[in-house]
Amino acid sequence: MSQIGQRLRELRGGKTLAEFADQMDVSRSAWSNYEAGRRLPSHETIKRIAQRLGISPDSLLPGTELKRTIVPTESHNWTASIPALWLYNRLGPLMVGLSEQNRLLWWAANFPSLTEDLENKIHDYSTVRNINTIDAAYAVCEDLEKRTDRELLAYVSAVADWPD
Repeated sequence: MSQIGQRLRELRGGKTLAEFADQMDVSRSAWSNYEAGRRLPSHETIKRIAQRLGISPDSLLPGTELKRTIVPTESHNWTASIPALWLYNRLGPLMVGLSEQNRLLWWAANFPSLTEDLENKIHDYSTVRNINTIDAAYAVCEDLEKRTDRELLAYVSAVADWPD
C-alpha cells in the first residue's frame, strides 16, 4: 500500500493535503491514510480520483502495466488483482537480495497463478457472504492483512515458487 500512497502523493503535487482531499471529495483524514499506506481507496474513490485528474484508474495502482501485459483483460477477473497487488506491496520488501527489477519480473511471472488462486478465494467469499466481487476482494485483503509475514510467505510459496 505504501507504493499506492507514494503515487497519490505524487499526484497531489504542491497542493496541501486539505486542498487536494477537498478537490477529490475525500476527507482529509482518509486522504492522509491513503498516502501513509494505512488504507486503500475504494473502487469508487479510485474512479472518482482518476476522473477528476483525467487519468486512467490503472495509473493509480503500482504494477498495473504487468496486469496488462501478462493477463489478457478480456479473460481476467480484474478484482483478483486487488489482493495480488496488496500481496506485492506487503511481501515485495521481503524479497531481499533481489533488485526491484527482478522483484517485478518475479511478480509478473507469478501474477497469473496468484490471481487465479485469489479469484477462487474471492468467489468463495462472495458466495458465502452474499456480497459482490469487489467487496469480496477487499474482504480477502482484510483477511490477508491479519496474517503474519510467515503465513503469507507460506501461502505464496504454495501457489508459486518463492525466490530464495
